[in-house]
Amino acid sequence: MKYIDFQFQRDEMGNPIIPEWRVLLKQRRMELGLTQTQVSKAAGITKQQYQRLESGERRLENASMRIGKPVCFVLQINSDTLFPDAEDMNAFADRIKERGYMSEEDILEIAASMFERFNEQFCTNYTMENVKIAFCTVLTANKTYEAFTKKYGFYSERKKSFQSFGAEVFIGRTDCDDPGHVDGILVRTDVPPEINNARSYMCLFAREIAQVFCATHEIPTAKTEGKRFYDLYCAGTPRNQAETVADGQMNAGYAIWRQLIPDIIANMVYSEPPLYLKEVKTEIDKLAQEVKVGVSAAKEAMYMILAKVMNSIEAKEANSWEMLKEGLREVDIPFAEVIHLVYDQLNTECAYRITPEFIQDLGTVFMVAQIKNTSQEDIMAFMGRYGR
Repeated sequence: MKYIDFQFQRDEMGNPIIPEWRVLLKQRRMELGLTQTQVSKAAGITKQQYQRLESGERRLENASMRIGKPVCFVLQINSDTLFPDAEDMNAFADRIKERGYMSEEDILEIAASMFERFNEQFCTNYTMENVKIAFCTVLTANKTYEAFTKKYGFYSERKKSFQSFGAEVFIGRTDCDDPGHVDGILVRTDVPPEINNARSYMCLFAREIAQVFCATHEIPTAKTEGKRFYDLYCAGTPRNQAETVADGQMNAGYAIWRQLIPDIIANMVYSEPPLYLKEVKTEIDKLAQEVKVGVSAAKEAMYMILAKVMNSIEAKEANSWEMLKEGLREVDIPFAEVIHLVYDQLNTECAYRITPEFIQDLGTVFMVAQIKNTSQEDIMAFMGRYGR
């Protein structure tokens, strides 16, 4: 296969004058006689993802390497032409491979790269100055946790210890638009060898930055004295049975959403090519067995099901709920009511902005789904254990 190198004109300093990427992509696709559908399928991405590149909505050099490289391969373009930093990236990977582990300097370099990518995608301004990064190991986790929260006055629901496997996000107590607002990420460096690599840390930072973004943008915080959604709507003490039920619904809905939305946002910044629902059907069916009354992992399982569905090719290409509903029906994916509610929210102008009503509804449909998915015998056994 012959790959082409675009010959760019150069300015007076000898630097290449690179035209719009969308022009290059369409030019090459037309030369090869390919449709957008053919290119996207051959590259293992959705048609919508490719259209965003060719239309100029997303610049190819800012896309994930796992999206950009396959597109270049299909269009028979030397990817080094469109990824001028590829040589540096390769040298970076070689350096890590030779050393055998990721140093703190390597991790900070990756963090800075992901900050830039996130800023490009969401018009934010994350830097090392307003998102502080600290490192720890299992042995130093608690001490570092306490020092980190004390130094910057971070908000954290986990008051006693650092519990996350890879990283923990800390949210500043001021409004995110405040010039002095600072958030933080505490990163473990003693992770298993199989995930101590650049790719894993890129995925990690994409999600942790997304978590910072969602936590600081889920509600307007200018008049809440630094309080977040959890403080305002999930941390109260119920006074009667009705409030206990409502509180349970609210907390369940928020527990699911707070894990799901960072995944969705991170997937827009750095992600694997999406899969068809039939490719994740077995995993979804296994997770569905956990969505039952009395199962402690039920909310976690529901979040993971929603993430797999919403990041699927069917969800990304669906122009309406009816279109996605048909895709779910064909593969027999459960929990359509929950998926419908989340789909509608994700298709609002600012999906990360939430209301108490939406979270309450999410918790309610989740609990209904739990009950429907649990046998009457198991429900009675659960109620008996708790004297209900």
